[in-house]
Amino acid sequence: MAHGQASGKRGRLIVLPLALYLFLSVLYLLAIPVGESPDEPGHLQCIEQVALYQRLPLTEPAPAGDTWWSRGQILSGRMCYHMPLYYLVAGTILQSTAVISGTNVPFQFPPTNEDFGAEAALFVHDQASLWQLPEPATLISLRLLSLLLGLVTVVGSFALGLRLMPQEPAIAVLAGVLAAGWPQLAFMSRAISNDALATALAVITLLLLTRVGRPKRYIALAVISALALLAKITVAFGIVVIIIAWIIEFAAYKEERADYIRAILVSAVMWLATAALLFFQPVLREHLTISSSSFSGMSTAARTAAYWKDFFVLTLSSGWARLGWMNLPAPLIHAYIWWAFFALAAAAGLFLFWRNSTTINQRILLWICIIWITAVVLSYLRININRLQPQFRFMLAAVPVLTSWAATGILYGVRKELKLQWALVGGIAAFLVGYNLWFVLTIVQQAYQA
Repeated sequence: MAHGQASGKRGRLIVLPLALYLFLSVLYLLAIPVGESPDEPGHLQCIEQVALYQRLPLTEPAPAGDTWWSRGQILSGRMCYHMPLYYLVAGTILQSTAVISGTNVPFQFPPTNEDFGAEAALFVHDQASLWQLPEPATLISLRLLSLLLGLVTVVGSFALGLRLMPQEPAIAVLAGVLAAGWPQLAFMSRAISNDALATALAVITLLLLTRVGRPKRYIALAVISALALLAKITVAFGIVVIIIAWIIEFAAYKEERADYIRAILVSAVMWLATAALLFFQPVLREHLTISSSSFSGMSTAARTAAYWKDFFVLTLSSGWARLGWMNLPAPLIHAYIWWAFFALAAAAGLFLFWRNSTTINQRILLWICIIWITAVVLSYLRININRLQPQFRFMLAAVPVLTSWAATGILYGVRKELKLQWALVGGIAAFLVGYNLWFVLTIVQQAYQA
């Protein structure tokens, strides 16, 4: 009973991160006009195909136009080569919302901004104020889906912080606050994008993986990782991490090896069934083939130092606040300051976890986190070896680990000073609210003001 009450009290601490996330998500929902998120118009074309024709999306209409931002490219089915799970979920929601609200399924985007490039906005937005939401119910329903999926990363950061430092609940709260107040995550939380589902499933995979010492969880992990693969191929690294974690636990827990063998055999059956579905279903096979080949090969430019310099700088920028079509950044110095602070805090947190990991469960938990971060980074590098696409949204699955480490690095030294701990949590939350408000009211509003 006492343990249950303690867990309940700690669970209620998540209110602050959730409140911060919801406030900032709604702020960006109101401030960012329709179509001003990476590939959002293209993703919507795929969703609309599912809603209109009740089938898997196809890469139609074919892209047309000389530049990637031409209307024939942006409003084509060029994004529909991606794995289709997100489109199936979002298309079902879109169709249901259209029926209930009496709204047409196809959305007509505003005219293209001919000065795009010199200006941040891809489309012409003529609403009287940015503090309106002139979108139909169908699009609002898709944005609410993204908001709910984004919650997984915030809750995951809190839960992982609590799992790593169960006796220090303030660390879990700060991990959740750092995730909730991160401008780039708050911006992407309202975007119509397949990244929303892929990231959520990847974070769920991470949380299940960190429940160390429970062999039966590998069956659930097989299901979640298969769904993640069907959402986006860039999160397929989860299956590799699951297998590595299984090997580590199989070697460590000798008395439970029979349970681990049974669990991995069932998992293998599920993965093979997923592979068979991808191979024998013609549209899925085409999606898998195109998704796999799209990021194969190495760009010629990737062989130069200048390429990787741009990659590093733009990664730092998009990892703090770089909105729109990655063409609306906060001052670069802000990103440098954030990452210098964050990297030092996370490195200190990792060191503290390493030093305090005295049991086999704690050591395995730490190794799973390290392997997870490594896999996310390698996946991100694989994308950018093929093409320069330094967008931190591809690494959002790493946020729970990064924020847990950083929160530990910030608070562990004052763990015996509870008032100071909570003052730091409140101060960082207030800073993130203030910074996001400043960013929206100055940079974002000026860029998209009609």
